[in-house]
Amino acid sequence: MRRGLCVKCGTPTVYRKLNGISHGGDGGGGVYVRTSWLTSASPVEHLICTRCGYFESYVVDERKMSEITKTWEKVG
Repeated sequence: MRRGLCVKCGTPTVYRKLNGISHGGDGGGGVYVRTSWLTSASPVEHLICTRCGYFESYVVDERKMSEITKTWEKVG
């Protein structure tokens, strides 16, 4: 998706926006990625295909990614 092609339908109809999709709540964008009791919303890059509607979300806060490597269980 980040290269401009939809991974589901293969068309070059992908668009992106920072905090473009709200997950309820106050509508301020971002998501709460829990790494401790006190956590703040992390900005999220959203990509959506305007042909089939498929979308992906990516946390773009590098500091949060570093916290995740210390507090979440690694898969694999």
